[in-house]
Amino acid sequence: MTIKKKLAVGFLSILAIIIIAGSIGIIQTKRLHSVSEEISLKSYPLIDAVMEFQLSAIEAHLWFEEILTGTEDKDSIENVWALLDESLWYANAILKGGEKDHHIFYGIKDDAIKDDIQFLKTKLAAFKELAHLRFDNHFTAVQKQGDQALDDKFDALFNIFITLAKEVENKIHVKIDRDIQSAENLATESTLILLLTTLFGFLVAAIALYYISRDIIKQVGGEPSEIADITNEVALGNLDMQFD
Repeated sequence: MTIKKKLAVGFLSILAIIIIAGSIGIIQTKRLHSVSEEISLKSYPLIDAVMEFQLSAIEAHLWFEEILTGTEDKDSIENVWALLDESLWYANAILKGGEKDHHIFYGIKDDAIKDDIQFLKTKLAAFKELAHLRFDNHFTAVQKQGDQALDDKFDALFNIFITLAKEVENKIHVKIDRDIQSAENLATESTLILLLTTLFGFLVAAIALYYISRDIIKQVGGEPSEIADITNEVALGNLDMQFD
């Protein structure tokens, strides 16, 4: 193989390593961007959604109790139904996504959390049904159930609802922590791969340089600097030189 071909092979080998390292870097960067996007754009807003989900229900419960005690006018009951509907909206936003007050929510992909939200929706519907029954029971002459029994059932259902909602919030926090750890592992993995690829490129370049230099020396009969010295001596007329 000629020196020209060997130089070409060495150059192409180094170029191939650079292309491979660059491709790996692009792939890893895209993966890291995907995980980061999942955390910042999709997971964190879900925490806000589940908190609003709880707060709307809690506010509705407090307002409802004030209506029954006479602190608020009974016409304010429409605000209670609106708050419960808002709570339902946030539940659906967690499941399917949505936009509200310039906030964008993306549907969660975790099947276990989806099942929990669906279950919470059934509890919310039952809670709203009990609220209607309790309101009618309180403000109409004909009572369908005893006040105390209905109150106890209402409060027990609300406590279950809030407990389950907090469990869902904790699960979303765990998911975010898991995604953050995944992003950190991916960043470490990317750094290690790029470092090893770069070192391998330097190694190939060094090996190629060594063998190409050796072949050049063999073909010209010595080190280029020595050949240059000999040529200068001959040009000056010194023909008595001895070679090792």
